Amino acid sequence: MKTYLSLVLMLASMLAYTPARGLERGYFGFNAGTMGIDEPGNDPAANFGLTIGGIITKQGITSLGLEAQLTTTLIEGNTSVGGRDWEIDSLGLYGALRLGAEACFKLKGGYGKWQIITDSATTDENDFSWGLGFGLPMRSGNMLEIEYTIIGEINNRDIRYISLTYLFK
Repeated sequence: MKTYLSLVLMLASMLAYTPARGLERGYFGFNAGTMGIDEPGNDPAANFGLTIGGIITKQGITSLGLEAQLTTTLIEGNTSVGGRDWEIDSLGLYGALRLGAEACFKLKGGYGKWQIITDSATTDENDFSWGLGFGLPMRSGNMLEIEYTIIGEINNRDIRYISLTYLFK
């Protein structure tokens, strides 16, 4: 978790003054949702996290940006085998494409790293990670996004994160 946090803090410092970095606009936000493994009988964990990003270019209703997402488990899940508790920490570094003038569709892809901890073992993995979502603008100028993200794969089973993110722009 310390490694993940230091990577996200590094990205946040790079985005702190976005005009100097050639980014049109930076943003940050908080996400919460269910993190689960596609296996019958497994109960998902409840995760909470931080999202940081910036728009690199914008043409009409299309924007392309960079985004980092860090999550950690608040409420542990439960496995179908042996009834063991499990938790997951994750880090994703993505390219994010948004389509839409106000409300938008989002497609992201990039690097995903995660650590699953059970009562008896710890597994560290990384893989291609991708997701899609839909964003709604708020009156404040901020954005509310709902996303479905495949964090990666373990034992031929997808690790998925269904989340709600509030972005401050």
